[in-house]
Amino acid sequence: MARSMRITRGLFPSLLALWVGGCAGQITEMPTWIPFSEYTDNGLYTDDGVVVLKVSPPASVLLAIGRIEQEGWREKRGAGRVWLSAKDGHVVAKASPAQQDVAYAVVEVRPDSLPGGEGAALGYETGFWAATAEKAGDRPAYQPTGQARVPVFKATAARVTFAGAIRIDPVRAPDSKEPPQKVGITPVTSSDEMEAVRRFMAERYPKVTARLQSAPLQMMRRFEPGE
Repeated sequence: MARSMRITRGLFPSLLALWVGGCAGQITEMPTWIPFSEYTDNGLYTDDGVVVLKVSPPASVLLAIGRIEQEGWREKRGAGRVWLSAKDGHVVAKASPAQQDVAYAVVEVRPDSLPGGEGAALGYETGFWAATAEKAGDRPAYQPTGQARVPVFKATAARVTFAGAIRIDPVRAPDSKEPPQKVGITPVTSSDEMEAVRRFMAERYPKVTARLQSAPLQMMRRFEPGE
């Protein structure tokens, strides 16, 4: 299959199809009004899946497609990226299931706001994400630097997959009023998170009826983009 990148407009908001070499991957924003079940109208198994990622504080996240290699993740060069915004603290995406180690990763975050206080300490275990030059109003965006790890997750066909939660911690002096130049990204686990996600999906996405499962994201090393 020839490599390609497609942008589809009209039916879904913020919809971008991303394709990876001989193994296609696709991820788009999941509209609240679109039905999604385990089977199609023809009684066939649904090919796509839905992924839910909790983000605290709420933020827009930039997603990219790549492959898992050994203990790291490598973005597919030229495959395209898509921004998705959190609704009530949750990013909900429709995605094609991962094949041959294809996986999605958060490669940039733009928090709606960040709490005051010092936040993450130096020596942060997953590395720091640094502010970029571009802003959306007064909202800076942050990208991983150096050895910082990125959240990586997969999709499962005909399932709603809860990929877990990430927390964005500002790194700044307690009395600073300026947006921080660095943040830390931490995976968060909670025993009652699944039930909270179940309630969220029932309230905000009542037409999504496929079974909910948990497949926690992994914080992985980010390799340079490749073919």
